[in-house]
Amino acid sequence: MSSAENPGANSKARNSFEEHRKDLCHDLSDPPSDLIIGRISLRDGGEFRIGRIGVSGDADQEVLDWRARVAKRFFLDPQSAKDMLTFRRTIVMKKKEVVRCEDDFGEPPNDHLPVSSGSPPLSLSPSRLRPNASVAIPAKSRLDNKDGTQNERPPSRTNNDKAFQSNKTGPRGPLTTETGLRPAWVEKLRAPETLKLETARPRTGRMQGLLETLQPDQFELVSSPSNQSLIIEGGPGSGKTVVALHRIAYLLYEQNFNHNEHILVLGPTENWVAYLSTFLHSLAIESEKIQKVSIKTMAGLCRNLLSEINCEVTPATPRDEPAGISELKGQSCMFDILSDYVWDHAVAQDQVIKVGEFDIAVSEGEMCSFITKMRSEGVSYGKAQWNLRKLFWEKLDLLMFMKKVPHARKVMLNSELLAVLDADNILDLAFPAVGSLRRLLRDFLRQPENLMKHCTGHMAEDEIQILSKFESSNQIIFCLSDTDLYLLSALGVIVHGSDYWKRVIHLVVDEAQDLSPLQWRLLSLIGKKNNAGKELPCTLIGDPAQKTSSTELVGWESMTEAMGLHNAEHHRLERSYRIPGKLNSAVAKLQGPRNGPENLESVTTEGEGLEDRRVMSRSSLGQEILRIRLSRDGLTVVTGTLQTLQTVSTQLRAEKVKFLVSLDGALDSLQDELILLPVDEMKGLEFDNVLIIEPDELVKRDKLGNTALYIALTRATRAAYFIRVDGPGTGIVDRLLLD
Repeated sequence: MSSAENPGANSKARNSFEEHRKDLCHDLSDPPSDLIIGRISLRDGGEFRIGRIGVSGDADQEVLDWRARVAKRFFLDPQSAKDMLTFRRTIVMKKKEVVRCEDDFGEPPNDHLPVSSGSPPLSLSPSRLRPNASVAIPAKSRLDNKDGTQNERPPSRTNNDKAFQSNKTGPRGPLTTETGLRPAWVEKLRAPETLKLETARPRTGRMQGLLETLQPDQFELVSSPSNQSLIIEGGPGSGKTVVALHRIAYLLYEQNFNHNEHILVLGPTENWVAYLSTFLHSLAIESEKIQKVSIKTMAGLCRNLLSEINCEVTPATPRDEPAGISELKGQSCMFDILSDYVWDHAVAQDQVIKVGEFDIAVSEGEMCSFITKMRSEGVSYGKAQWNLRKLFWEKLDLLMFMKKVPHARKVMLNSELLAVLDADNILDLAFPAVGSLRRLLRDFLRQPENLMKHCTGHMAEDEIQILSKFESSNQIIFCLSDTDLYLLSALGVIVHGSDYWKRVIHLVVDEAQDLSPLQWRLLSLIGKKNNAGKELPCTLIGDPAQKTSSTELVGWESMTEAMGLHNAEHHRLERSYRIPGKLNSAVAKLQGPRNGPENLESVTTEGEGLEDRRVMSRSSLGQEILRIRLSRDGLTVVTGTLQTLQTVSTQLRAEKVKFLVSLDGALDSLQDELILLPVDEMKGLEFDNVLIIEPDELVKRDKLGNTALYIALTRATRAAYFIRVDGPGTGIVDRLLLD
């Protein structure tokens, strides 16, 4: 039918085009106020301004997207950059005005481009803006494509190329020493003075303005090929999250997406998820591209997966369980145990059905082989029933071929086969319905004989008894623990399968060390079901020393093995860009050589280190917080238990003090507010001043040692405080306070 005969089709197309036009206009109507981040002059000719997005237009309006190939030279270390550039300048803009410039080397050309902070603000007309637009490139920097177009020539990525060698070692120290001389390792940083100012800037929970100070070793990881898997390890403040965030933006620039493909990003908390969503918008990424990023916690991912198969996961009442039980349930073998339990419902017996003049027989041995084949191929229990129907079809087709049955008769017999299978419930007899997932999980956990039968060989006998005793004593039917959510998701995949995995083309996991072996087992299905068995590129970020979950620690080697990553590159970031030297020295005493914080190079010495405050009783906590708050622009209070958080909240309300409590959700960016947080919500955030109530509580509740206290201290960029009630402590806190 032509479009003239179907006016509705034209109307639908016009509406779709109009919606796309409005989205594009929205992206272009308000260019970022800090659009320009730098300027470079190439040795082989050409002057470029580097920006958050590409802008095409007149010579004085052109801006090169920071992810473009020529723009990579802007992020090289000074020595390597001098081989390719004659001039490089870092520019900091606020509200469309240049507020700071730092020249690494060379003399600025005297031309039409703004060269100083006194230059007039850039006049950017929305009609001239075109995100990610290409700009004029010098002839020597071009490469011809097969279609006759030209691309920018990328610098070589060989091992001998200085342009892409990163510095990962060097003595600790500030940007300038007491004598005013900069240490030698600072000479390998890009824009060191701007970096110092930016690290000393007030923090309000979120990282901001990172492109201007993105360092060479960080950018090397960010700009790795989209099909390259990376493991990025580093201590607090080393820039792991910075790399992860810009890596996502880079992938959006480089990757070509089909209709339903996306990048899956997993983070530790809902606060982190909300922050990342905001951060991507701050990089001026178009709305159309941002929609290709799916940002979730692991729990949120499992809820999405279960919602696709119509499984209700919201518990009527929250259920807590001991850490030891969570560790048992979080083992990788639980997936195999649940798979055994589900497939144990299948019945292998002789099946004979009559279709027309043919008797179609499937023996018990054939059924056993069929069930084993379905399990080994990762076919879901539900799909196996459909495949059994195909088995009968194939047998009938062979019989009809041998008897040379005419085509018309074949069609009739195939229809008759379907009717017989449905009438005699042949498929349901072989693969009985297992019921709802929640009931299936409840029956498995609450019946000791099920646990003993299917866990034997995977768990020790005493572990099975501990799990059985705990679950038998808990008779709340419709209540799930956090770990049960992942067991339920495993059941969902085993019984129903999921097409969700097939839509992921790159996986990014922050705080990867906190995922349990069972969670990694679930994620491994992405790699197996994606791209017809090809390796799914992954970017895994973490620090084993910051593991907070109670489940078994999964090493990097085990992670890559689970995901089927055979060519992943492992990198460790060695500098601390956030934690001041004094505080970094105290933090080093907590973990020692296990994670090597004493080896991190502190880029800044700004800050006041660690201070201890004592109160006579818990009733004085609120008043002491207010005393500290009076001398600080912003203060974040951290507690180890919800009971202590409630106590402090009550006391502050009695004093009629305005504050924000965040338990599990998006945390707004607040500079002049008092913020109360449980330590579990601190990951991925940073604050100027952190006050830890009863630090001994964090130590005593932490099965993994001092990790919770370690995380709380390393969120501070200026000062950290302890408030303790007089009395004996663990001794660990006293050791931190010693010079």
